[in-house]
Amino acid sequence: CMGFTGALKLPAGLTSIEEYTFSNCSGFTGDLTISDKITTIGKYAFYNCSGFNGSLKLPDGLTTIDEATFWNCEGFTGSLDLPAGLTGIEGYAFSHCLGFTGDLTIPDKVTTIGEYVFWECSGFNGSLKLPAGLTAIGEFAFYGCTGFTGSLNLPAGLTTIGKDAFENCTGFTELVIGTNLTSIGEAAFKSCGNISGKVIFPISLSNIGKQGFAGCNKVEAFRFPHTTP
Repeated sequence: CMGFTGALKLPAGLTSIEEYTFSNCSGFTGDLTISDKITTIGKYAFYNCSGFNGSLKLPDGLTTIDEATFWNCEGFTGSLDLPAGLTGIEGYAFSHCLGFTGDLTIPDKVTTIGEYVFWECSGFNGSLKLPAGLTAIGEFAFYGCTGFTGSLNLPAGLTTIGKDAFENCTGFTELVIGTNLTSIGEAAFKSCGNISGKVIFPISLSNIGKQGFAGCNKVEAFRFPHTTP
């Protein structure tokens, strides 16, 4: 339904939005406010609704952001504030949402970030804060998020980073790896060319994929605990 114009006004009593409900409804503009009683939003619910050009307000009761929910909603502006009760973010959830700015804080209860979740969300221009309980980051999860700045601190509980997860994240200037990481995927940090200082790998690490750090030319040293520095 591509002929809609203006704001999308959802009723206050709405409790759920099913999958594909507004998929490809590209004419909506302005803010998108999801009413507070909504606890579930189905996959692809707002896929390719690229006309929104205001803020996205998610309800506090939302626990999961499903697959591709806001994929290609590239007009949103301002910060992306995720609800504190969120436990999971599925693949492609915010893929190619170019307009978000500021910091991105992943809530404390989130344990996994799916593939392509923030793919090419290049507008963020602050820090990326990951929760302590995070265990896995999917492939291409933050690919092309060029605006993040400062240190990328990977939590102690993180065990796997998928391929290309942080490729082209050129704004990070430091990388701190947690103590339980076991696998770094292919090209995971490729072209993160502004990371400097020492990158210290934990004893738990068993695999670094090819081109894992290709183009990270400012790193002073990669240190492995298995050997004498």
